[in-house]
Amino acid sequence: MKSIFARHGIPEVVISDGGPPFDSFALKEFFMEWGIEHNTPSPYFSRSNGQVERAIKTLKRSLIKADREGKDIYLVLLDYRISPSPDLASPAKLLMGRKLRSMLPCLSKQLKPKYPIKDTLKHRQNIQNNYFKSNSNLKPLKVNLHVWFRKLPKEPWIRGKIVNIGPKPRTFTICAENGKMYVRNRFFIRKDKSNKFYENVRTPEDFYSSEEQEIVVVPDNNQQNTVVLPNNAQPTSRFGRKLTQPKRYGFE
Repeated sequence: MKSIFARHGIPEVVISDGGPPFDSFALKEFFMEWGIEHNTPSPYFSRSNGQVERAIKTLKRSLIKADREGKDIYLVLLDYRISPSPDLASPAKLLMGRKLRSMLPCLSKQLKPKYPIKDTLKHRQNIQNNYFKSNSNLKPLKVNLHVWFRKLPKEPWIRGKIVNIGPKPRTFTICAENGKMYVRNRFFIRKDKSNKFYENVRTPEDFYSSEEQEIVVVPDNNQQNTVVLPNNAQPTSRFGRKLTQPKRYGFE
C-alpha cells in the first residue's frame, strides 16, 4: 500500500471487505498513523460494496478469457483500463486526465490531458440516489426498537433489540435474545410492532413471501391469535402457498 500511496497520494478513505487481512492491528495502526479512514461494508451484504464487486467480476472474466485464448495479460489489463463506460470516462482518464496509448491507432492530440468529469460524476450520483430512493421502502429504525433479523442471509428470522445505530450507513447493532451482539444491514432487519414476547414462534417466512414487507404480528403457536398483515394481504407460506385457518378449530 505504501508504494501505491507514494505514487498516487494518500487517500482520505480506504474501502475494503471485512476479511482477516484488513482486520489486523498492524493495518489499523498504519491507517491511524497515515490519517486514513477505513470503511468496510455491512456483514454478509456484498451489495453495499457493489462497485468493487462488479469491477472484480469483470476483471476475472477478462483474465480467464485471456488465459484461455493465449493473449497477453498486460494488454488485457490495458484494454480494461482504457475502456470508458456509457456515461463516464475510462479509469485511466479519470486518474490521469488523458487517454493512454494502446495498440489501436489514435491522434496525438487525443493523448493531451483533459478533466471534464465533475458534472458527469454529479449527474451519475443523482441518478443512483434517485434509483435508491425509489426502490427502498424500508423505513429508518431507532434504538431500543424490537425487531426481527437474520444472523446469516438464508437463516430463519430471530428476535432482537437495536442497541446502536451505525457507524456505517444503514447498519445497526442488535442484541439477540441470547445476549449476543450482531451488526447487520437494514436489509436483514424487519420491525416487530407487536412489542410482545412470544415463545416457540413461527418464522416470519411462514407468513410472508416478500422480502420487503414489515413484520407486524407473529402469533404464538399455542394461542388462537389472528395474523395481521400490511394492507390486509393474504398470508402465504415461504413456498407461496396461501395459508387458510381450519374451521374445525372454531375460526371463521
